[in-house]
Parts: sequence; C-alpha cells; structure tokens
Amino acid sequence: MLWRETESTPRTLASNTFDSTGDCDVSAEGDWAVYETKTTYNIELISTSDNSTAQVINQVSDSGERASDPAISGEGKFVAYGARTYTT
Repeated sequence: MLWRETESTPRTLASNTFDSTGDCDVSAEGDWAVYETKTTYNIELISTSDNSTAQVINQVSDSGERASDPAISGEGKFVAYGARTYTT
C-alpha cells in the first residue's frame, strides 16, 4: 500500500507480495518501490506515480533461483537483492 500526504486514502501499489520485513523497500525520495513477489520469487520495481506498471528486475529461471530481500538506493538508480538456488 502507498499513502501520500497529498492523497486522501492509501492505494494499492503492488499485490501478491510478501509482508515481512526485508521483502520491500522505497527509495529515499519516495519515487520508487521494489518488492519480492510471493509466488514467483521475482524482484519487481515500480514507480510510485499513478497508473505505473511494475517491471521485473530478475527472472526466475528453471535453475531454481529465488530472489529475495530487495533494497533500492536513495535516488532509485540501483537495486540490490539476494539470490538463492534451491534444488529438489
């Protein structure tokens, strides 16, 4: 959810996300948000402006890679995240 002082109510910025600490981050200026998706373990970046569309930063491949714990730089130019490979 995103709440801005200039808007009267919170709005949904992203869905299908984890809800624990470390699974999302917002740039210092508040222009960008990055988060981990719950079902695909992708890291997505979205502008906080109205009607924006998220873009996938990574793609989970058939290798079993799972991305997690995204962080975004203050100005929103860089995203860092962890990647783990799970084998079955």
